[in-house]
Amino acid sequence: MAVTVQLQGGVRTPRHDYAARVVFEVILGQEWKWVESHGEVVIPASELLGSDVRWVDPPSSPWKEWKLPFVERGALDAFAFAFWMASRMEEWGDGVRDEHGRFLGASSWAARQGVLERPVLEEVVRAWAADVGLPTPAPRPWTWWATIDVDNAFAYRHKPAWRKVAGFVRDGLRRDWAAMKERWAVLSGQIPDPFDTYDALLDFHEAAATPSRFFFLLADRGPHDEGLAPHSPGLAAAIRHVATRAEVGIHPGHASHGHPDRVRRETARLEAILGRSVHHARQHYLLHDAPRAWPALVEAGLAHDWSHGYHDAIGYRAGLARPFPAYDLGTERPLPLTVHPVNAMETTLARYMALPANATTLQRVWDCAAAARQVGGEFTTLWHNETYAGRGEWNVWRTFYQTLLQDRPQALR
Repeated sequence: MAVTVQLQGGVRTPRHDYAARVVFEVILGQEWKWVESHGEVVIPASELLGSDVRWVDPPSSPWKEWKLPFVERGALDAFAFAFWMASRMEEWGDGVRDEHGRFLGASSWAARQGVLERPVLEEVVRAWAADVGLPTPAPRPWTWWATIDVDNAFAYRHKPAWRKVAGFVRDGLRRDWAAMKERWAVLSGQIPDPFDTYDALLDFHEAAATPSRFFFLLADRGPHDEGLAPHSPGLAAAIRHVATRAEVGIHPGHASHGHPDRVRRETARLEAILGRSVHHARQHYLLHDAPRAWPALVEAGLAHDWSHGYHDAIGYRAGLARPFPAYDLGTERPLPLTVHPVNAMETTLARYMALPANATTLQRVWDCAAAARQVGGEFTTLWHNETYAGRGEWNVWRTFYQTLLQDRPQALR
Protein backbone atom coordinates (compact mmCIF):
# COMPACT_ATOMS: atom_id res chain seq x y z
CA MET A 1 0.00 0.00 0.00
CA ALA A 2 1.31 3.45 -0.93
CA VAL A 3 2.35 5.88 1.78
CA THR A 4 0.16 9.00 1.70
CA VAL A 5 2.06 12.29 1.76
CA GLN A 6 0.82 15.84 2.20
CA LEU A 7 2.34 19.29 2.47
CA GLN A 8 2.07 21.21 5.72
CA GLY A 9 1.32 24.31 3.68
CA GLY A 10 2.16 26.23 0.56
CA VAL A 11 2.22 25.22 -3.08
CA ARG A 12 3.85 22.00 -4.23
CA THR A 13 6.99 22.54 -6.31
CA PRO A 14 9.27 20.28 -8.37
CA ARG A 15 11.58 20.32 -5.37
CA HIS A 16 8.90 18.72 -3.19
CA ASP A 17 8.30 16.04 -5.81
CA TYR A 18 12.00 15.30 -6.16
CA ALA A 19 12.62 15.21 -2.40
CA ALA A 20 9.73 12.79 -1.88
CA ARG A 21 10.98 10.63 -4.75
CA VAL A 22 14.47 10.41 -3.22
CA VAL A 23 13.16 9.64 0.27
CA PHE A 24 10.47 7.10 -0.62
CA GLU A 25 11.51 5.53 -3.92
CA VAL A 26 15.30 5.70 -3.87
CA ILE A 27 16.08 5.20 -0.18
CA LEU A 28 13.09 3.48 1.39
CA GLY A 29 11.92 1.54 -1.67
CA GLN A 30 8.27 2.41 -0.93
CA GLU A 31 5.34 3.42 -3.07
CA TRP A 32 3.86 6.80 -2.19
CA LYS A 33 1.24 9.31 -3.37
CA TRP A 34 0.26 12.90 -2.67
CA VAL A 35 -2.94 13.65 -0.74
CA GLU A 36 -4.53 16.94 0.23
CA SER A 37 -5.15 16.03 3.88
CA HIS A 38 -4.74 13.33 6.51
CA GLY A 39 -1.46 12.12 5.04
CA GLU A 40 0.56 9.56 6.93
CA VAL A 41 3.61 11.75 6.36
CA VAL A 42 3.53 15.54 6.44
CA ILE A 43 6.31 17.45 4.69
CA PRO A 44 7.08 20.55 6.78
CA ALA A 45 6.75 24.01 5.30
CA SER A 46 10.23 24.74 4.00
CA GLU A 47 11.82 27.75 2.36
CA LEU A 48 14.29 25.43 0.63
CA LEU A 49 11.62 23.27 -1.01
CA GLY A 50 9.00 25.98 -1.48
CA SER A 51 11.18 28.42 -3.41
CA ASP A 52 14.24 28.57 -5.66
CA VAL A 53 16.59 29.61 -2.86
CA ARG A 54 20.06 28.01 -2.84
CA TRP A 55 21.87 27.33 0.41
CA VAL A 56 25.47 26.29 -0.10
CA ASP A 57 26.36 25.85 3.57
CA PRO A 58 23.30 25.84 5.85
CA PRO A 59 23.96 25.69 9.60
CA SER A 60 24.00 22.25 11.21
CA SER A 61 22.52 21.19 14.54
CA PRO A 62 22.56 17.91 16.51
CA TRP A 63 20.03 15.22 15.62
CA LYS A 64 20.54 11.77 17.09
CA GLU A 65 24.17 10.75 16.40
CA TRP A 66 24.67 13.32 13.63
CA LYS A 67 25.05 17.06 13.24
CA LEU A 68 22.78 17.92 10.31
CA PRO A 69 21.39 20.89 8.41
CA PHE A 70 17.63 21.50 8.43
CA VAL A 71 17.18 20.66 12.10
CA GLU A 72 14.92 23.07 14.00
CA ARG A 73 13.98 22.70 17.66
CA GLY A 74 15.38 19.19 17.60
CA ALA A 75 13.22 18.10 14.64
CA LEU A 76 14.77 17.09 11.30
CA ASP A 77 13.26 18.06 7.95
CA ALA A 78 14.31 14.87 6.18
CA PHE A 79 12.93 16.07 2.84
CA ALA A 80 14.91 19.33 2.81
CA PHE A 81 18.04 17.39 3.76
CA ALA A 82 17.40 14.81 1.03
CA PHE A 83 16.89 17.49 -1.60
CA TRP A 84 19.98 19.42 -0.54
CA MET A 85 22.19 16.35 -0.62
CA ALA A 86 20.89 14.66 -3.78
CA SER A 87 20.76 17.85 -5.86
CA ARG A 88 24.35 18.61 -4.77
CA MET A 89 23.29 22.15 -3.97
CA GLU A 90 26.47 22.80 -1.99
CA GLU A 91 28.46 22.33 -5.21
CA TRP A 92 26.59 25.12 -7.01
CA GLY A 93 28.48 27.68 -4.96
CA ASP A 94 32.04 28.97 -5.01
CA GLY A 95 33.54 26.10 -3.05
CA VAL A 96 37.18 25.12 -3.32
CA ARG A 97 38.01 23.61 -6.72
CA ASP A 98 41.14 22.32 -8.38
CA GLU A 99 42.77 23.40 -11.64
CA HIS A 100 40.26 21.31 -13.62
CA GLY A 101 37.28 22.93 -11.90
CA ARG A 102 36.55 19.85 -9.80
CA PHE A 103 34.83 20.39 -6.45
CA LEU A 104 37.00 19.07 -3.64
CA GLY A 105 35.53 16.26 -1.60
CA ALA A 106 37.71 17.31 1.33
CA SER A 107 35.78 20.61 1.50
CA SER A 108 32.31 19.02 1.36
CA TRP A 109 29.86 19.12 4.25
CA ALA A 110 30.07 15.34 4.63
CA ALA A 111 33.87 15.38 4.87
CA ARG A 112 33.82 18.22 7.40
CA GLN A 113 31.33 16.25 9.49
CA GLY A 114 33.38 13.05 9.20
CA VAL A 115 30.63 11.08 7.44
CA LEU A 116 31.80 11.10 3.81
CA GLU A 117 32.71 7.41 3.91
CA ARG A 118 29.18 6.46 4.94
CA PRO A 119 25.92 6.80 2.94
CA VAL A 120 24.81 9.36 5.49
CA LEU A 121 21.64 10.44 3.67
CA GLU A 122 20.39 6.86 3.60
CA GLU A 123 21.28 6.29 7.25
CA VAL A 124 19.55 9.49 8.35
CA VAL A 125 16.39 8.88 6.32
CA ARG A 126 16.13 5.33 7.65
CA ALA A 127 16.39 6.63 11.22
CA TRP A 128 13.80 9.34 10.50
CA ALA A 129 11.45 6.76 8.92
CA ALA A 130 11.65 4.58 12.01
CA ASP A 131 10.78 7.59 14.17
CA VAL A 132 7.64 8.43 12.16
CA GLY A 133 6.48 4.81 12.07
CA LEU A 134 7.13 3.95 8.46
CA PRO A 135 7.83 0.29 7.64
CA THR A 136 11.44 -0.85 7.71
CA PRO A 137 12.77 -0.97 4.14
CA ALA A 138 12.64 -4.46 2.68
CA PRO A 139 16.07 -6.08 2.24
CA ARG A 140 17.56 -5.39 -1.17
CA PRO A 141 20.41 -7.19 -2.91
CA TRP A 142 23.65 -5.30 -3.01
CA THR A 143 26.28 -5.07 -5.76
CA TRP A 144 30.00 -4.34 -5.93
CA TRP A 145 30.79 -2.87 -9.35
CA ALA A 146 34.33 -3.11 -10.74
CA THR A 147 34.62 -0.31 -13.31
CA ILE A 148 37.59 0.38 -15.57
CA ASP A 149 38.44 3.63 -17.33
CA VAL A 150 40.45 3.26 -20.53
CA ASP A 151 42.25 6.56 -21.09
CA ASN A 152 45.22 5.03 -22.92
CA ALA A 153 44.19 1.80 -24.61
CA PHE A 154 47.77 0.86 -25.57
CA ALA A 155 51.16 2.10 -24.45
CA TYR A 156 52.89 1.58 -27.84
CA ARG A 157 50.73 -0.27 -30.33
CA HIS A 158 48.15 1.09 -32.79
CA LYS A 159 49.58 4.62 -32.83
CA PRO A 160 50.41 6.51 -36.04
CA ALA A 161 53.99 6.29 -37.32
CA TRP A 162 54.89 9.81 -36.25
CA ARG A 163 53.92 9.04 -32.63
CA LYS A 164 55.93 5.83 -32.67
CA VAL A 165 59.00 7.68 -33.96
CA ALA A 166 58.45 10.52 -31.50
CA GLY A 167 58.34 7.95 -28.71
CA PHE A 168 61.74 6.55 -29.64
CA VAL A 169 63.18 10.07 -29.89
CA ARG A 170 61.76 11.00 -26.48
CA ASP A 171 63.18 7.86 -24.89
CA GLY A 172 66.58 8.67 -26.39
CA LEU A 173 66.58 12.27 -25.21
CA ARG A 174 65.74 11.07 -21.71
CA ARG A 175 68.35 8.29 -21.97
CA ASP A 176 65.60 5.92 -20.92
CA TRP A 177 67.08 2.86 -22.55
CA ALA A 178 64.74 0.47 -20.70
CA ALA A 179 61.68 2.21 -22.16
CA MET A 180 63.25 2.23 -25.62
CA LYS A 181 63.98 -1.49 -25.35
CA GLU A 182 60.43 -2.23 -24.21
CA ARG A 183 58.96 -0.05 -26.94
CA TRP A 184 60.91 -1.94 -29.60
CA ALA A 185 60.00 -5.33 -28.13
CA VAL A 186 56.29 -4.48 -28.21
CA LEU A 187 56.28 -2.96 -31.68
CA SER A 188 58.28 -5.86 -33.10
CA GLY A 189 55.79 -8.33 -31.63
CA GLN A 190 58.14 -9.91 -29.10
CA ILE A 191 56.01 -9.05 -26.04
CA PRO A 192 52.41 -7.84 -25.47
CA ASP A 193 51.62 -4.18 -25.04
CA PRO A 194 51.77 -3.46 -21.28
CA PHE A 195 48.44 -1.58 -21.28
CA ASP A 196 46.65 -4.49 -22.97
CA THR A 197 45.34 -5.76 -19.65
CA TYR A 198 41.76 -6.32 -20.81
CA ASP A 199 41.66 -10.11 -20.67
CA ALA A 200 43.59 -10.11 -17.40
CA LEU A 201 41.01 -7.75 -15.88
CA LEU A 202 38.05 -9.61 -17.32
CA ASP A 203 39.36 -12.95 -16.09
CA PHE A 204 40.08 -11.49 -12.67
CA HIS A 205 36.65 -9.87 -12.29
CA GLU A 206 34.93 -13.08 -13.33
CA ALA A 207 37.01 -15.13 -10.89
CA ALA A 208 36.14 -12.64 -8.15
CA ALA A 209 32.43 -12.84 -9.10
CA THR A 210 32.33 -9.07 -9.58
CA PRO A 211 30.38 -7.50 -12.47
CA SER A 212 32.45 -5.06 -14.49
CA ARG A 213 31.92 -2.10 -16.77
CA PHE A 214 34.51 -0.44 -19.03
CA PHE A 215 34.50 3.18 -20.23
CA PHE A 216 36.52 4.00 -23.37
CA LEU A 217 37.94 7.40 -24.31
CA LEU A 218 37.18 8.34 -27.92
CA ALA A 219 37.91 12.06 -27.75
CA ASP A 220 39.81 14.21 -30.20
CA ARG A 221 43.41 14.60 -29.10
CA GLY A 222 44.06 17.50 -26.73
CA PRO A 223 46.11 18.58 -23.69
CA HIS A 224 44.15 16.28 -21.35
CA ASP A 225 42.85 13.79 -23.92
CA GLU A 226 45.92 11.91 -25.07
CA GLY A 227 44.60 8.48 -25.92
CA LEU A 228 44.60 6.72 -29.26
CA ALA A 229 42.94 8.39 -32.22
CA PRO A 230 39.22 7.59 -32.08
CA HIS A 231 39.37 6.07 -35.57
CA SER A 232 42.15 3.61 -34.62
CA PRO A 233 41.28 0.07 -35.85
CA GLY A 234 43.25 -1.39 -32.94
CA LEU A 235 41.20 0.58 -30.43
CA ALA A 236 37.96 -0.49 -32.11
CA ALA A 237 39.03 -4.13 -31.98
CA ALA A 238 39.82 -3.85 -28.27
CA ILE A 239 36.44 -2.26 -27.57
CA ARG A 240 34.54 -4.94 -29.47
CA HIS A 241 36.47 -7.66 -27.68
CA VAL A 242 35.76 -6.25 -24.21
CA ALA A 243 32.10 -5.79 -25.10
CA THR A 244 31.72 -9.56 -25.57
CA ARG A 245 32.36 -10.05 -21.86
CA ALA A 246 31.45 -6.82 -20.06
CA GLU A 247 29.27 -3.73 -20.29
CA VAL A 248 30.86 -0.85 -22.22
CA GLY A 249 30.22 2.90 -21.98
CA ILE A 250 31.63 6.14 -23.31
CA HIS A 251 34.35 8.08 -21.47
CA PRO A 252 33.71 11.66 -22.65
CA GLY A 253 36.94 13.62 -22.94
CA HIS A 254 38.14 16.44 -20.72
CA ALA A 255 37.33 18.98 -23.45
CA SER A 256 33.79 17.62 -23.85
CA HIS A 257 32.71 18.40 -20.29
CA GLY A 258 29.61 20.57 -20.51
CA HIS A 259 29.55 20.43 -24.32
CA PRO A 260 26.69 18.18 -25.51
CA ASP A 261 27.76 18.37 -29.16
CA ARG A 262 31.18 16.92 -28.34
CA VAL A 263 29.75 14.28 -26.03
CA ARG A 264 27.27 13.30 -28.73
CA ARG A 265 30.05 13.02 -31.32
CA GLU A 266 32.20 10.83 -29.09
CA THR A 267 29.24 8.64 -28.16
CA ALA A 268 28.38 8.22 -31.84
CA ARG A 269 31.91 6.91 -32.43
CA LEU A 270 31.44 4.22 -29.80
CA GLU A 271 28.01 3.34 -31.15
CA ALA A 272 29.48 2.92 -34.63
CA ILE A 273 32.13 0.55 -33.26
CA LEU A 274 29.63 -1.50 -31.26
CA GLY A 275 26.77 -1.36 -33.74
CA ARG A 276 24.28 -0.44 -31.04
CA SER A 277 23.14 2.43 -28.86
CA VAL A 278 25.19 3.59 -25.87
CA HIS A 279 23.49 5.06 -22.80
CA HIS A 280 26.18 4.98 -20.07
CA ALA A 281 28.98 7.52 -19.59
CA ARG A 282 31.75 8.48 -17.22
CA GLN A 283 33.54 11.78 -17.65
CA HIS A 284 37.32 11.74 -18.07
CA TYR A 285 39.16 13.02 -14.94
CA LEU A 286 35.91 12.37 -13.02
CA LEU A 287 34.88 15.84 -14.15
CA HIS A 288 31.55 16.57 -12.58
CA ASP A 289 30.30 20.12 -12.32
CA ALA A 290 26.58 19.46 -11.94
CA PRO A 291 25.34 22.73 -13.49
CA ARG A 292 27.20 21.86 -16.71
CA ALA A 293 27.65 18.09 -16.70
CA TRP A 294 24.16 16.72 -16.09
CA PRO A 295 22.23 18.86 -18.63
CA ALA A 296 24.94 18.29 -21.26
CA LEU A 297 24.78 14.51 -20.88
CA VAL A 298 20.99 14.56 -21.19
CA GLU A 299 21.13 16.78 -24.28
CA ALA A 300 23.67 14.36 -25.77
CA GLY A 301 21.17 11.53 -25.36
CA LEU A 302 22.80 9.68 -22.46
CA ALA A 303 20.73 8.19 -19.65
CA HIS A 304 23.31 7.05 -17.06
CA ASP A 305 26.23 8.95 -15.53
CA TRP A 306 28.96 7.07 -13.63
CA SER A 307 31.02 10.18 -12.79
CA HIS A 308 29.59 10.90 -9.35
CA GLY A 309 32.62 10.49 -7.12
CA TYR A 310 35.27 12.80 -5.74
CA HIS A 311 38.73 12.64 -7.26
CA ASP A 312 40.42 13.54 -3.96
CA ALA A 313 38.41 11.49 -1.44
CA ILE A 314 36.65 8.13 -1.25
CA GLY A 315 33.09 7.79 -0.04
CA TYR A 316 29.53 8.80 -0.89
CA ARG A 317 29.33 12.17 -2.63
CA ALA A 318 25.56 12.54 -2.27
CA GLY A 319 25.27 10.36 0.85
CA LEU A 320 23.59 7.73 -1.33
CA ALA A 321 24.73 4.15 -1.94
CA ARG A 322 22.58 3.50 -4.97
CA PRO A 323 21.65 5.12 -8.31
CA PHE A 324 19.43 8.17 -8.08
CA PRO A 325 17.80 10.67 -10.47
CA ALA A 326 19.60 13.91 -11.30
CA TYR A 327 18.04 17.29 -10.55
CA ASP A 328 18.91 20.45 -12.46
CA LEU A 329 18.89 23.50 -10.20
CA GLY A 330 19.34 25.69 -13.27
CA THR A 331 15.92 24.84 -14.69
CA GLU A 332 14.39 23.53 -11.45
CA ARG A 333 13.41 20.16 -12.83
CA PRO A 334 14.45 16.53 -12.49
CA LEU A 335 16.41 15.21 -15.44
CA PRO A 336 16.00 11.90 -17.30
CA LEU A 337 19.45 10.90 -16.08
CA THR A 338 20.33 8.23 -13.52
CA VAL A 339 23.40 9.03 -11.45
CA HIS A 340 25.60 6.13 -10.30
CA PRO A 341 27.88 6.90 -7.33
CA VAL A 342 31.60 6.14 -7.60
CA ASN A 343 33.14 5.33 -4.24
CA ALA A 344 36.87 4.60 -4.52
CA MET A 345 39.45 5.16 -7.26
CA GLU A 346 43.04 3.97 -7.27
CA THR A 347 44.52 7.38 -8.10
CA THR A 348 42.46 8.87 -5.28
CA LEU A 349 43.98 6.44 -2.79
CA ALA A 350 47.53 6.55 -4.14
CA ARG A 351 48.00 10.17 -5.16
CA TYR A 352 45.36 12.50 -3.77
CA MET A 353 44.99 10.83 -0.36
CA ALA A 354 48.60 9.57 -0.40
CA LEU A 355 47.64 6.34 1.36
CA PRO A 356 49.93 3.30 1.40
CA ALA A 357 48.81 0.13 -0.35
CA ASN A 358 48.64 -1.81 2.90
CA ALA A 359 46.24 -3.70 5.14
CA THR A 360 45.01 -0.53 6.86
CA THR A 361 43.97 1.04 3.55
CA LEU A 362 42.35 -2.23 2.46
CA GLN A 363 40.29 -2.28 5.63
CA ARG A 364 39.30 1.36 5.13
CA VAL A 365 37.92 0.60 1.66
CA TRP A 366 36.20 -2.55 2.91
CA ASP A 367 34.61 -0.55 5.75
CA CYS A 368 33.39 1.99 3.20
CA ALA A 369 31.90 -0.83 1.13
CA ALA A 370 30.33 -2.43 4.21
CA ALA A 371 28.36 0.77 4.77
CA ALA A 372 26.74 0.28 1.34
CA ARG A 373 26.12 -3.39 2.11
CA GLN A 374 24.38 -2.38 5.34
CA VAL A 375 21.71 -0.46 3.41
CA GLY A 376 21.48 -2.92 0.51
CA GLY A 377 23.08 -0.50 -1.90
CA GLU A 378 25.95 -0.49 -4.37
CA PHE A 379 29.69 0.07 -4.11
CA THR A 380 31.74 1.03 -7.16
CA THR A 381 35.49 0.94 -7.54
CA LEU A 382 37.30 2.67 -10.40
CA TRP A 383 40.62 1.36 -11.74
CA HIS A 384 42.45 1.91 -15.06
CA ASN A 385 43.75 -0.61 -17.54
CA GLU A 386 47.17 1.09 -17.48
CA THR A 387 47.56 1.03 -13.69
CA TYR A 388 46.60 -2.66 -13.65
CA ALA A 389 49.72 -3.19 -15.78
CA GLY A 390 51.61 -2.70 -12.51
CA ARG A 391 54.35 -0.47 -13.87
CA GLY A 392 56.37 1.71 -11.48
CA GLU A 393 54.37 3.02 -8.56
CA TRP A 394 51.36 0.96 -9.67
CA ASN A 395 52.98 -2.41 -8.99
CA VAL A 396 51.82 -2.43 -5.37
CA TRP A 397 48.39 -1.11 -6.36
CA ARG A 398 47.82 -3.96 -8.79
CA THR A 399 48.36 -6.35 -5.88
CA PHE A 400 46.17 -4.13 -3.70
CA TYR A 401 43.32 -4.32 -6.20
CA GLN A 402 43.57 -8.08 -6.47
CA THR A 403 43.50 -8.42 -2.70
CA LEU A 404 40.67 -5.90 -2.42
CA LEU A 405 38.36 -8.11 -4.48
CA GLN A 406 39.74 -11.60 -3.86
CA ASP A 407 40.13 -11.38 -0.10
CA ARG A 408 37.18 -9.16 0.79
CA PRO A 409 35.15 -10.35 3.77
CA GLN A 410 32.44 -12.87 3.00
CA ALA A 411 29.76 -10.31 3.84
CA LEU A 412 30.97 -8.17 0.94
CA ARG A 413 30.71 -10.89 -1.68
